[in-house]
Amino acid sequence: IKTIEGKVKVVKGILPTLSVIGNEVELRAQTKKISEELKLSEEAILIEIKRYKRGSTDSSYNFIKLNSESGNIKAEKILIGCMLENEQIAQNILIKLKAEDFSVLMHRQIVAAIEKNLKDDKTVDSHKVIDYLDDDKAAKLISKILMEDTITFDEKIISGYVDTINNFKLTQGRKNLEKRAKMLDEKIKKSEKIEDDDLKELREIVQQLKSQKMN
Repeated sequence: IKTIEGKVKVVKGILPTLSVIGNEVELRAQTKKISEELKLSEEAILIEIKRYKRGSTDSSYNFIKLNSESGNIKAEKILIGCMLENEQIAQNILIKLKAEDFSVLMHRQIVAAIEKNLKDDKTVDSHKVIDYLDDDKAAKLISKILMEDTITFDEKIISGYVDTINNFKLTQGRKNLEKRAKMLDEKIKKSEKIEDDDLKELREIVQQLKSQKMN
């Protein structure tokens, strides 16, 4: 089985069997064996078992269509996967990025939970992150991210993804400034009396935009 869809289908088929294994050691052993055979993350399979026990029967892989995603969203997901798999990488990424730098709300929530996990336990445990969030959609997303064959520990590649997110943030910030400047400009042109605050804000925005071009 080579495709992610095929692998997820296999995991989904054996969830009823895995979910009734009461012995934690045996469950871990069986999960590890399956993860090695399918070349899937052991943590992703354990998360799916946890979701199945909670009554969720849909496949995590169907949560978001990859083809519809922009580059920054893909970068955010890959970095989340890297952080969930390695606490040192998580610490390094969180030096360069904050939760609010991520453009998707759920991504921000997951990163915030990872930060809390690191602060509380000095490590990253995907199950604890899910417990912090207490949200099945977040559990589905985390499981899906861990199943993808995109997680990397290469510092240069990770740095590239960090740059992608930072560049997207700068671009969006510039677009917002340009939109606000246009609104103020139109307001000033239509008004009989120019408000000092509007004029001051417009000048400040123009200055910020000029400064960004210079950088």
